[in-house]
Amino acid sequence: MENLCPRARCPVQEQRARWERKRACTARELLETERRYQEQLGLVATYFVGILRAKGTLRPPELQALFGPWELIYGASQELLPYLEGGHWGQGLEGFCPHLELYTQFAANAEMSWTTLQKQLKKSKRFRRFVRLQEGRPEFGGLQLQDLLPLPLQRLQQYENLVIALAENTSPNSPDHQQLTRAARLISETIQTVHTIGQKQKNGQHLRRVQALLGGRQAKRFTSGRWFLRQGWLLVVPPRGEPRPRMFFLFSDVLLMAKPRPPLQLLQSGTFACRALYPMAQCQLHRVFGHSGGPCGGLLSLSFPHEKLLLMSTDQEDLLHWYHSLTLAIRLSEEDREVVRAEGLFPRPQTEDLFLNPCLGESPRTAGRECHVHMHVDLPCLSLLKPPRSNPSCGGAERRVAGSSSVSYSSDAGSALFRAPTTRGSFSARLHFRKQQGPGLQYAIATELVIA
Repeated sequence: MENLCPRARCPVQEQRARWERKRACTARELLETERRYQEQLGLVATYFVGILRAKGTLRPPELQALFGPWELIYGASQELLPYLEGGHWGQGLEGFCPHLELYTQFAANAEMSWTTLQKQLKKSKRFRRFVRLQEGRPEFGGLQLQDLLPLPLQRLQQYENLVIALAENTSPNSPDHQQLTRAARLISETIQTVHTIGQKQKNGQHLRRVQALLGGRQAKRFTSGRWFLRQGWLLVVPPRGEPRPRMFFLFSDVLLMAKPRPPLQLLQSGTFACRALYPMAQCQLHRVFGHSGGPCGGLLSLSFPHEKLLLMSTDQEDLLHWYHSLTLAIRLSEEDREVVRAEGLFPRPQTEDLFLNPCLGESPRTAGRECHVHMHVDLPCLSLLKPPRSNPSCGGAERRVAGSSSVSYSSDAGSALFRAPTTRGSFSARLHFRKQQGPGLQYAIATELVIA
């Protein structure tokens, strides 16, 4: 009897054929996009970097701040392209990986590059005319310089997608497989580093923006390591009386409540005065109502050791976002506190980074109370914890910090006292320390904060 069924196909051969088709498609896309990428890099390197350096339109530091390692990245692409054109994918990409550090440097310089471009376009008529002239060339196809500056970081993301796809569709028995897999891993690690740099730059922009909104004589810098999470208007429900609108700024460790300054204060119009600062590590968050998602809004309860805060909003969706952000801040504060408990070490901070001073001084609710707050206290240097050599018999000493602030310490008692005056009194932080084993001056510090 004649067999009418078609001959069964080998599934292994079918899978290998699919791999080969996807590999060929990915390799072709990588080659074509690399050619276009190198062409655009060359346009900027030739018509901007090279001519600006030759004409002296920008000084060398300004040129470096604007373009960073652009020419080195262009050179790395020139080295890679011949390997891709010859079909040596693994060898070419493995040799390209040592140049990934250039992309990390470029990402770290991205914020400075954008700032320099805007500054030069604004203040230098000569530079502005030059940029317009070069952008009008037909080779650029209508692209502007500000559109081309992020090109290396965009290409890095394309590298990750294409190289991973190329490695996944390469047979494990191929000599290129290990090289492509290693290259894909290194590119992914570089992507993570670049992403972290971008997050820090964006967070720094938020902190500077909030700092400007809280402008005034008593405004201080935000401490390094603090992350901005959210800001917005909420209604504070008092024990008696009508709810009062307040602006809230939520960070990874604190919740800041602010009140708009009177419009008659022309020099400070549009800014806010800090009214209270709440440590999120001591916060207990509950939803009083608003779970059902109805149109009436909701109410959140935030409990602290010495105060309970009721926050209300008529926008149910906005309140839900606040609830999730507050939950995240509490979790981050608890994780940070656990790390501090486990390690017991504080890094050496900068003296101008103390941010708790103006806010706690303006908070009448915290006056005269004692609380334990997880905070990074700013000392000019940890060597102050040792007695001065000029007077060995002296049991303590004092050093001025940030204007009117002062640090006192007693080496015998094993503690340090930080005092700072505020508009409504003063606050002091007593640090109990003990020296740790290891290189350098490292101390385990416990903090007591007293607002008087």
